[in-house]
Amino acid sequence: MDFMLPFEVAPPEKRCSYQHRIFFLGSCFSTDIAARMQALKFSVFSNPTGIVYHPRKIADVLRKIVDGSNYSEQDLVAHNGLFHSWEHHSEFSEGESGLVLQKANHRLEAARQFLTHTDFLILSPATAFGYYLKEDRRLVANCHKLPAALFDKQLSDVAEITDSLTLSIALVKELNPDIRLIFTVSPVKHLRDGVVANNLSKAIVIQAVHKLVSSVEESWYFPSFEILNDVLRDYRFYKNDFAHPSDTAVSYILEKFLTAFISDEAKTLLAEIRDIRLAAAHKPMNMMADAHRKFCEAQLHKIAKIESLNPFLDFSEEKSVFTGG
Repeated sequence: MDFMLPFEVAPPEKRCSYQHRIFFLGSCFSTDIAARMQALKFSVFSNPTGIVYHPRKIADVLRKIVDGSNYSEQDLVAHNGLFHSWEHHSEFSEGESGLVLQKANHRLEAARQFLTHTDFLILSPATAFGYYLKEDRRLVANCHKLPAALFDKQLSDVAEITDSLTLSIALVKELNPDIRLIFTVSPVKHLRDGVVANNLSKAIVIQAVHKLVSSVEESWYFPSFEILNDVLRDYRFYKNDFAHPSDTAVSYILEKFLTAFISDEAKTLLAEIRDIRLAAAHKPMNMMADAHRKFCEAQLHKIAKIESLNPFLDFSEEKSVFTGG
């Protein structure tokens, strides 16, 4: 008897390897996946402006990376003793405007350098609802808990989303003609909008993403939204807020991604890296025991073998554990 709907993710024509650079841009879900892949030694860059939910803001970030300009005082607002950026998550907020801009522009330049040589760009929009400043009609990335009266909430349509992202992707491809794209819709629920409105919003984003996949060359769809909603299908796979996928769910979705979207060669290397990371997490009962010393020497030998074939991988953290550093 089956208790889960069988769901196999079709692999794309081009798959990721450890030699590839992967750029994530989108919701908190993409940040979680990026962090886990980085821990597995993939070359990853994630969300230079912090978490981005709206697909039009994702398009704005891409244009900003490409056009070579920096953020300025016009992008900031002062509130409750802090300076916030309308283009950034609150993690960039500081007590001095100069510090906000320094952090924002440093991260922006790092994104430019990485995107220029990125092999795969993974976009993860989350909602079609956007908040627009009444005073200048700009779509903001974050309201920073300022009064609701300052904003108009609007629902973007499919054409608006696809037009903005199509333009930005074209600019990215001018900068980096060899880049490939992977689209996925964030499974995170935006319950502040209400269940019905959240589903309407997701439906618009899903339509827009599938139109983009059909029109953008060398682009593919990864069904993270469908895996959580049609395979796992249970609130035990959500955190206590019933909106964000649990650690178990994120791990499950990541495994589906790795199975379908990374090369066979990368899977072999991934298994070796996981073994080393698991060994590094091991807590011996006696650090001075001869058995533990031999265990550490064996792990260092494994690392040296992998590094000889893959010198771009960084095992400094694990080597520090095995050398007692």
